[in-house]
Amino acid sequence: MGVVFFQAKLRDVRNVMISVEQMCNDFMKEQNDKMARTEEMLVLRLQREKDAEIARKFATLTKENDAILEEHKAVVEAQLRQEFDAKFRRERSKILTEYAQHWEDALARADERQVMLENQFRDHVNEKRRAWKEKLERMQRMERDLCEAKIEALRISNPKRSLEVLDPALADKYVDTMEDFDDTLKDGSIEFHEKNNVGNQTSLDLLIIHPQEEANAKMRNILNGEQVKLAEALNHQAQLADLLQHEHEMAMKKLRSDLAQDFEARLKATLETERLNSKTTLVARLREAAKN
Repeated sequence: MGVVFFQAKLRDVRNVMISVEQMCNDFMKEQNDKMARTEEMLVLRLQREKDAEIARKFATLTKENDAILEEHKAVVEAQLRQEFDAKFRRERSKILTEYAQHWEDALARADERQVMLENQFRDHVNEKRRAWKEKLERMQRMERDLCEAKIEALRISNPKRSLEVLDPALADKYVDTMEDFDDTLKDGSIEFHEKNNVGNQTSLDLLIIHPQEEANAKMRNILNGEQVKLAEALNHQAQLADLLQHEHEMAMKKLRSDLAQDFEARLKATLETERLNSKTTLVARLREAAKN
């Protein structure tokens, strides 16, 4: 009986020990869980603080990067604007030089055309004067031969009388005719035609019809024709000037458009490159800050 009782007590003690051990294990497990939760909370807290610090650093670095980017953007824009202005001035100077050269060539051609027309007009006038002079000389010779023939006929028919006694009117007409020939030759115009007299006899009469007015009329007709030609040349010159001005304006517009597009493209490319470089630099600095 004593052995059985002792064995029962041992079993009770073993059971109590097992219960105590189980309770200890549960307590230790609970404590471990609490410690794990506490450690996790501490880690989360530290992580939040670290994230807040990183966020503050990120904001500061972003502001600094934006300031640097804006400053660099202003520098790049000023540099590109200077290059744009320099290129624009060079191209404008080139176009203006070409335009001036075209204009000078056009004026030179117009001057050459005017000189050529003036020379042609002068040659034409000189040719007309030579023709009039030859005609006057020919008519003068014919009239003198006719008068001499009449005088000779009168002398043959009346050899004992002089020309003044025979026909004073004819002598006066002969003297007046010679003087008129001389004056007309100096004026530069004369007109000559045939006339049938009574008895089917033909004689040449000299008719001087306002020689200076006739020459002036012919000269005015020639000048009017030449003025029409000069007006056409000047109109062509004005059209050429308008065409050159239009080409100059179109070239300047195209130059401004091309330079503006080039400036905008280069500015965008430069800013994009700077943004990517700044972003890469910022990421590297954030990684370095996270490591620290």
